[in-house]
Amino acid sequence: MFAQARNHYKENSYYFASTWLERLLKKFPNTPQREEVLAMLAKCYAATSRDDKAVKTVKTLLKDFPKAAEKLEPGLLKLAQDQSQQPPQLVEPEPVAAPPAVKAAAEKAVAEKAAAEQAAADKAAADKAAADKAAADKAAAEQAAAEKAAAEKAAAEKAAADKAAADKAAADKAAADKAAADKAAADKAAADKAAADKAAADKAAADKAAADKAAADKAAADKAAAEKAAAEMAAAEKAAAEKAAADKTIADKLAADRVAAQRVAAEEAAAGKGPADQAAPKASPARPATIEEAVAERTAVIKAAVEKAAAEKAVADKAAAEKAAADYAAAKKAAAEKAAADKAAAKKAVEEKAAADKAAAKKAAEEKAAAKKAAVEKAAADRAAAKKAAAEKAAADKAAAKKAAEEKAAAKKAAAEKAAAEKAAAKKAAAEKAAADKAAAKKAAEEKAAAKKAAAEKAA
Repeated sequence: MFAQARNHYKENSYYFASTWLERLLKKFPNTPQREEVLAMLAKCYAATSRDDKAVKTVKTLLKDFPKAAEKLEPGLLKLAQDQSQQPPQLVEPEPVAAPPAVKAAAEKAVAEKAAAEQAAADKAAADKAAADKAAADKAAAEQAAAEKAAAEKAAAEKAAADKAAADKAAADKAAADKAAADKAAADKAAADKAAADKAAADKAAADKAAADKAAADKAAADKAAAEKAAAEMAAAEKAAAEKAAADKTIADKLAADRVAAQRVAAEEAAAGKGPADQAAPKASPARPATIEEAVAERTAVIKAAVEKAAAEKAVADKAAAEKAAADYAAAKKAAAEKAAADKAAAKKAVEEKAAADKAAAKKAAEEKAAAKKAAVEKAAADRAAAKKAAAEKAAADKAAAKKAAEEKAAAKKAAAEKAAAEKAAAKKAAAEKAAADKAAAKKAAEEKAAAKKAAAEKAA
């Protein structure tokens, strides 16, 4: 029932709407929609010129729901106030019976008076309807202006809220981007420091390794030279020992030869053989004449052999010493060259790593600057886009609110005009009916007066 009533009410079919609302209140007097039902019913009564019912319904509504006056239309409130402020009607005394002629004149005067009062009432009703329409139009215009102002205010507040939200979002994004950029810079600085520390540590380790290697190479070379010198000394000592042994052997042999020669000479002397008594011995080739000569010859041979061996050994020792010196010099030179090459390679590696780290740091700084610039440009673009979107949305909301207010004002104006037209039609019908009733009453009074006059004449 409420749905049917609402549909008729929206279509300005107030008679049908009031029928459904009356049924609803009769069947469900305590409905949760009682306040809305009473307000709609009062509007329906007022729009169909049932002012008494409208006033009664408004009074019931304000009695049950005092706060409903804030939402009630000004025309309904004014109607209720006007009805409550009217003075009470005095009851006219019943007319006393009078003679027929006087009675006819009195009835005619009463009919004319009733017609005049009806005409005055119709005029007052028309004036009231015009005043009500003007008040309704004024109230509708004021309400439309108020709704428009409220809509514009709401749109402005919404636009300001959207702008504040967009600005806050942009500020939060900028802060987040700055924090991320700062963190990236800190991480980059830490990574650069770690890389520099690692490079320094690597360089120190390389330098230490090169120094250790050079020291090890030098120690090895020194050890080899010492071992070679020890070997040479041992060889020299061995050669000296061998020479001493050979010299001792030669001396022992010379001593033995001398002893043998002395024994032979002693034997010959004991035998007493002279040169003349004995046959001349067979001459041996190159035999020394005396023992001393033999010893001297033997000593010379041994000495020559020893000197030859010593000379050969000296030549060999000299060659070996020269070779050892050359080998040591070559090893030392090779070690120095290798140490220099290792040092140069380490230095070159450190320089290349430092150059690579510098290039990487420069590239990272350029990339960071580019990323930061891109982030700033993106944040500015996002902020501008958000601002533009908020402005467009605010403009659209304002236009929509304005259009809705205009449509609502137009609908209210059309409803008010329709209600005024219906009320004017109802009043016109009532005036026509009153005129017809007045004419009929006048005709009936004239016929009655004529009949009375004829009856009086006939009686006379």
